[in-house]
Amino acid sequence: MTVDVDLDSVRIAVVLHDEPNPRELKLLRRLVDLGQTELRTRIASGEPLIRVLLFQDNHLAVASRLLELAGLIAPYRHEFHEVDGDEPLTSSNEISAETLREILTVPEAD
Repeated sequence: MTVDVDLDSVRIAVVLHDEPNPRELKLLRRLVDLGQTELRTRIASGEPLIRVLLFQDNHLAVASRLLELAGLIAPYRHEFHEVDGDEPLTSSNEISAETLREILTVPEAD
């Protein structure tokens, strides 16, 4: 079975279930570009902190940001989802941190 995926609509959504310590919360605010109240609201409600489009002209910057975010939230309960467009977040599109790294890492040229 072949699944057609439009690379122009592939997104990564990040959900965080635990509020980090104040220092990490400040770093997190910078990475996801949200105010403190909105960030805390999203964490408490299970809404995605960020939902970013991949494979665009800014892919390297987006990938770097997501990898930094993944490292920051690693000690806390979190989820990564690979979704097509505005597809809802479900267990079937949840991916591991390792899979996220594989998706985002550009192979080095020989």
